[in-house]
Amino acid sequence: MHHPVSLLLCTVCLAFTVPLVFPPASGSLPALAQTTPEDRIAEADRLLELGNQQYRVSQWREALQSYQAALNIYRETNNRGGEANSLLGIGNINNLLGNYPQALEYYEQSLALTRELGDRAGEARTLGNIGLVNRLLGNYPQALEYYEQSLALFRELGDRAGETIMLNNIGIVNDLLGNYPQALEYYEQSLALKRELGDRAGEALTLNNIGIVNRLLGNYPQALEHYEQSLALTRELGDRATEAATLNNIGIVNDLLGNHPQALEYYEQSLALKRELGDRKLSELSTQIEGRSPCLIN
Repeated sequence: MHHPVSLLLCTVCLAFTVPLVFPPASGSLPALAQTTPEDRIAEADRLLELGNQQYRVSQWREALQSYQAALNIYRETNNRGGEANSLLGIGNINNLLGNYPQALEYYEQSLALTRELGDRAGEARTLGNIGLVNRLLGNYPQALEYYEQSLALFRELGDRAGETIMLNNIGIVNDLLGNYPQALEYYEQSLALKRELGDRAGEALTLNNIGIVNRLLGNYPQALEHYEQSLALTRELGDRATEAATLNNIGIVNDLLGNHPQALEYYEQSLALKRELGDRKLSELSTQIEGRSPCLIN
């Protein structure tokens, strides 16, 4: 039984520990004197954008305050679109803080509003985030249901970036359920799209996921091939955290093949990088698989 580390996030999840959540859409309107409803909405827009900026730099508590302040104004002014986006942002922060029941509550409110408004893109994002929370809670059938709804919407909208993320997420759930052939099928579709879009970081993650499934199936040469491709990409991108995870995964396969000196070499390289990065979970290094983080989209 393999135990992925959680988010993406996302989120969710290996060296890619923080789930990447679909953030709310926002504008960057300047703050104005709060004298009219329009001025109030402009202030809410500013707060929403501030929350997004704080979210991007991991200032979770500050982002939560900004989203909540924006939500209050949007509700006062009966701005349903802004309300939906603020609810999504609050859900994302609760998700990242591990407050999953609260995250689901806010996501469900946001989902109802996006459907009421006919906001298909917002609906697709929120469905994906609800799927992620269900995955993190171990509710895999529900996670698949939400991911598949999200995937259908992204395809309908022609949103290739959203599509590739959902394909990867569906692959992860099938992987967790032990449905390895299905997992590989979704990962391969996601990989093809990532390459088409030029998403090199996403490509490295999905190559890792494909390597993991091949390892679980006992296809060690294929696992090594995909891990080595991922390693080359992470080094090219300067992604040290993912590099450390991939080195560890290569060590695992060499261990399974009986190549213990090579395995030790890769483990030591991974350990050195982990120390350099200040990763304190070193005791888990030889057992945790790093590379499964779903993408909630940031």
